[in-house]
Parts: sequence; C-alpha cells; structure tokens
Amino acid sequence: LKKEGVPMNNSIQYFLENVIPGLEKIKKDFFTNPMCFDKYIENVKNIVLDFVCHIISEVLEECNILLEESMKRVIYWHIKDHSQKNIMSPVSMLSFTCTRFKNKETKETAYLLDRLLGISAHDRMSDGVKAAILEETVQTIYEKAGMEACPGECVSRENVMRHVRRMEIPVKRPGRAC
Repeated sequence: LKKEGVPMNNSIQYFLENVIPGLEKIKKDFFTNPMCFDKYIENVKNIVLDFVCHIISEVLEECNILLEESMKRVIYWHIKDHSQKNIMSPVSMLSFTCTRFKNKETKETAYLLDRLLGISAHDRMSDGVKAAILEETVQTIYEKAGMEACPGECVSRENVMRHVRRMEIPVKRPGRAC
C-alpha cells in the first residue's frame, strides 16, 4: 500500500518484508556451510541490488506522479494511458509505471518521464548500460588484439590500449596515392 506524503514508503516496507528476511536466511545458510563464502557474498549482493532497483523504480514512479499532478503539465498535456516500463540499468532491470501524455494542441503523444530522464522513445537501456557495453567491447578487443599481435606472446590489453591512444592517424592529403 502506498501512503501519500510518505516518501519511499513502499521501499521501507519492501526492506522489512523481503530484504531483512532474505539476509537472515542467507546468513543462516552461510552459518550452516561456511565453505560457501563466495556464494554467501553473491547472495548478499543480489539481495542488495534487488533492493536498489526497488528504490530507484519507486523514485521513478514518484517522478511520474509529480508529472501527472503538475499544474504546468495540465496546461499543455492530458493523460492518455499508463504502461509498465522496463529499462536495463547498471544495477539491473528497473520496472516502473509510466504515463503517456497527449499534447492538447499538437496531438503528439509522449512519455514525459522519458524526456525528463533523456531516454529516447523506444530505448530500453540507460546510458550507463550503453557505456558499459562499449567499455566491455573495447576491453575485449584490446585483449584479443594483444593475443593476436605476436603469435606465442601476449601483449597486455593495457599496453594495446596505451599504443592505440598514442597513435596518430595521418591525414590523407589530396593528390597522394598512399
């Protein structure tokens, strides 16, 4: 139940009903079998990340409600419908209710929360996820280049990266064949 005027009430309730019992259970499992230390760490991390996603999702829903209740918004937009939105973030999948609005003059429809967050119309990834994908791709390419540069030897991805960043790409001048 969401109580108006009590920020993060759902997250506090979620913490009490899910996070604390979850942490107690995995602590008990760990005490039963302390050899599973890495599994214990992974389970704690998963519970905490799940809670972080819950908090972020709740805050996004609160932002959405503020947009719905905005007097400035009422002048130009009316509420068309609501939908569940899922966005990949660096912590995990965020799931929240988002309102689609319709412009009173242009008849354009838009998710104003997406605009506020800088998310494109059909985007399902945050900029943080996109950046992580690019970073992982670059690191993987550096590693592969280092392994294939000299058969039988391995150049570290850090060395490959350093050399790539130091490279100067010559400007091709008109009239030169090579």
